[in-house]
Amino acid sequence: MSQIGIALATYRPHPQFLREQLQSLVAQTEKNWICVVSDDTPEPGVAELVERFTDRDPRFKYQKNPNPPGVRNNFSAALTALLLKNPQIEFFFCCDQDDIWVPEKIQTLVEILQTQPEVSAVHSDLSLIDAAGNHIQDSCWQKEHRENLDGKDLLHLLVRNQVTGCAMALRRSLLQQSVPMPRDGLFLHDHWLAVQAAARKQLAIFPRPLVKYRQHAGNVIGAAQMRQRSIWAKLLRLSKAIANSRTAFQDMQLLTAHLEASLNSHGIAVENKQAFRILREGRSWVLGRRFLSAPNLWTKKVWLQACLGCILR
Repeated sequence: MSQIGIALATYRPHPQFLREQLQSLVAQTEKNWICVVSDDTPEPGVAELVERFTDRDPRFKYQKNPNPPGVRNNFSAALTALLLKNPQIEFFFCCDQDDIWVPEKIQTLVEILQTQPEVSAVHSDLSLIDAAGNHIQDSCWQKEHRENLDGKDLLHLLVRNQVTGCAMALRRSLLQQSVPMPRDGLFLHDHWLAVQAAARKQLAIFPRPLVKYRQHAGNVIGAAQMRQRSIWAKLLRLSKAIANSRTAFQDMQLLTAHLEASLNSHGIAVENKQAFRILREGRSWVLGRRFLSAPNLWTKKVWLQACLGCILR
């Protein structure tokens, strides 16, 4: 089997959470991998934690993040290091510092990429656990009411990411076309990679959870809270979204510009060019139609952000 690369980004990790994450990597049924731990922690000590928790397993390589701090830049540094220093690696994974991978995760997603050459990225569902590791929910996809999981509706994916980075695997060819990631804008590494694959119609899904996605007070990013709220609470959240609509839309346009520049030299699917044109030109009437047909309040809020951004810019 081709060698596998794992990009693990850390920032002031909780020692017990990091231990469980690293041990879940060591326990994978597929053993042929290298893991680059890229660290954003300003204080020393993370390298020693990695060595201690893995019994100095030589497959783990520690580095300080050479990029400006932040989640996207840290993952970009780890993925770029794996790509440039290890030409034998064919498949790549992103890994958080506080989750638990089920033992067959790497093997399952790699087998999909090996047997489906038309797919350049695949992502799975995630179950949710609390800080103590207790089970919360079977499906993150269901909890967040995720739609368009295969990215066929590219405009929807551009506006709202559906792919969690720690549940994704991708081919070398896709990563080569996707790094370095742009350092400006609010979008994250998984959104960038997901749209790169979806724009080429090369994004696949695996509908069973392969990651135990830990939810705790220190999450940098976690599952969206889709609790039942009163109508007044929903209106308050919606008003905040409206207040931020200009920034949200400008950020989507920035993402669109970066992606178009990247994809133009690597073959965007013809039918997906309209999605980029809509966001670039700010055609609010199209986004408005999407808002009216959205199935739930969460999706309506996202589309309303985009629609109002077109009007207010």
